[in-house]
Amino acid sequence: MRGPRFAVIAAAMLIGLAGCATAPTPVPSVPATPSTVASAPAPVPSGLAAPVEDPSLLSILPATISGVPVKVEPDSFAGELGDSTFVTNVAAAEFAVLVDGGDLASGMVARLRPGVFTDTFFRDWRDSYDGGACLSAGGVVGNAQAPLGGRTVYITSCVGDIRAYHVWLEGRGVLISLFSTGPRRFGEQLMSGLRP
Repeated sequence: MRGPRFAVIAAAMLIGLAGCATAPTPVPSVPATPSTVASAPAPVPSGLAAPVEDPSLLSILPATISGVPVKVEPDSFAGELGDSTFVTNVAAAEFAVLVDGGDLASGMVARLRPGVFTDTFFRDWRDSYDGGACLSAGGVVGNAQAPLGGRTVYITSCVGDIRAYHVWLEGRGVLISLFSTGPRRFGEQLMSGLRP
């Protein structure tokens, strides 16, 4: 399974920020890559509507972490429309970014299509996402599960200082995948403060 392509793009951005912890960093936008810009939207399987961008999904995330606002990442949704895995399995999604100096988190909240989620789907999604998120950081070094905010969160550590986080909110049919870097561990704070 191919995972969300924004994980690869934003992970490269995280690596760049990791070395700038003491310098002021502007709020970044996840840049489009040539492959994202040039690719046409993936065909939508017959009988399915194209995924829609739904900013209301971000209400599940905390609005701020330590006074730092969680912001919509406006460019990522359009890039994902070129990914057949995203188009086939996701009904609606929104992307978010949270950055303060060298601390950064980036991710998505996705409402899956009915009947898509299975344990195998979730494992394949995590593996693909983690592979992309850890690509620029030297690869995956470990996987764990931890209770955060009363839910089981799957956590992947990369060789560099990047961690990926995943949680399935069954009652809402929503999958949250994000990754972060920096000593303040924005990823853990976001997952601990979910508001389903």
